[in-house]
Amino acid sequence: MVGWTAAWVMVGVAMLIPAPDTPVSDRLIHFAVFFVMTGAALAFCLTHRALLGVTALALALAAGLEYAQSLVPWRHFDLLDMGANFAGVLSGYVVAAALLLASPRRAG
Repeated sequence: MVGWTAAWVMVGVAMLIPAPDTPVSDRLIHFAVFFVMTGAALAFCLTHRALLGVTALALALAAGLEYAQSLVPWRHFDLLDMGANFAGVLSGYVVAAALLLASPRRAG
């Protein structure tokens, strides 16, 4: 969980520094980052309830970090980016929940 928390700090920093030019869609990057971060919670979430809690936290971070971009001069708030963030979180949750359900280590 420490590694996951450290990764969130890195995501937060990356979302608040000046954005580099990329050949890939910005929204695809938003989706992928939040998908991976939510799915990675499976490493320490042993129950569906824990996974739901982490998903709720990831949704809050997705909204909060997008809003925080409006507070720095080189970034801006974008509802479509927030939608990509939310889609990534929810897709990551679906995949992680399915894997948790299929896992023999499942505790409930």
